[in-house]
Amino acid sequence: MKNLIKRILLEETTKSNYPSVEEYLKMLAQSTNLGSRGYYQMLLDNLKEVNVGNYRDSKVLSKYINELRDKNPMVDRFCQKKGCFDTAVIAATRTPDLNIHYIEGYVQYFIPIVHAWNYFPEENLYFDLINDIAWEGGSQFDKYYQIFNMNRQELVKNMSITGHQGGFIEDPLFFRHFIKKNGTY
Repeated sequence: MKNLIKRILLEETTKSNYPSVEEYLKMLAQSTNLGSRGYYQMLLDNLKEVNVGNYRDSKVLSKYINELRDKNPMVDRFCQKKGCFDTAVIAATRTPDLNIHYIEGYVQYFIPIVHAWNYFPEENLYFDLINDIAWEGGSQFDKYYQIFNMNRQELVKNMSITGHQGGFIEDPLFFRHFIKKNGTY
């Protein structure tokens, strides 16, 4: 009953004047200079709504994620509320036997929020450990919008550009690197 009331309240409040993810990115693109506009247009061009399941939907993922949770020396940063970037990076980099991708994009809440989760291409399964574990399966987000889908190598390369784990969409170093690389800087 509590989840039903929460879902109804969320649906009603999102019907108000809060922008969708697409509207939000369009506003950013229109209100910035030409170099930045290209970056936000790239975000819009790569925006893709995805359905996110639960890692427990996969026997393979369940085994590896549960082992990772038990053995992880960084437990304070893994599967903790507000720890989406660290959690998604750890899942992608510390499971060498699995091909787990790091996904970064936006989730629709009251306002669009930058968020990170994972993708297991072998089973075509997007999963969000923050929802599955930290929020105990009660999804906090209605819609997920992927912008970046990075395999392990791409993730490590982008971490070397910024010097930290995740949060690439709003990172000034990543932003500058993109603009410079694409000739709009």
